[in-house]
Amino acid sequence: MDSSRQSAMSNGQVASEFFLYAGVFLLVVIATLSIVSSLQANEISFRESILSREVGDSFADAVVLSVRSGEGFRFNMTFKKTLISKPYEVLFDTTNGGLYFTWKGTYGNITNFYPIPIYNYNFVGCVSPSKKIISSNCKNVISFYNNGTTLLVNQPV
Repeated sequence: MDSSRQSAMSNGQVASEFFLYAGVFLLVVIATLSIVSSLQANEISFRESILSREVGDSFADAVVLSVRSGEGFRFNMTFKKTLISKPYEVLFDTTNGGLYFTWKGTYGNITNFYPIPIYNYNFVGCVSPSKKIISSNCKNVISFYNNGTTLLVNQPV
């Protein structure tokens, strides 16, 4: 073989090796970005779940406190109208003793259940008759009053 042909083959081998290494490196970068993106999505869902759980806890705690405190207990609770710019719903299931907190997070609906005492409830204002609070409707205050036999739940219009 002459030297020009040998040089051309050597240059071709160098170019092939370069593109092989570049391709492998590119695959590693794509795989790494994919893994990081997946972890980030899981982290966002986890944080949103914690946030919704805490807000739902505050509603359930207010109901439990109002029922257990007995006759004459009055409590006004202020709540945020949105979580991360999205409204949420609080549904009272008084028949089965539960409260459902539902919020549409980044990756879908998040619903949490909280037990509340089975008691006589009277819903007034925006909560009546559906037994549901939609956070973006009406005022962001809910009042609880226990008269000894019934818990009055009132969300002013």
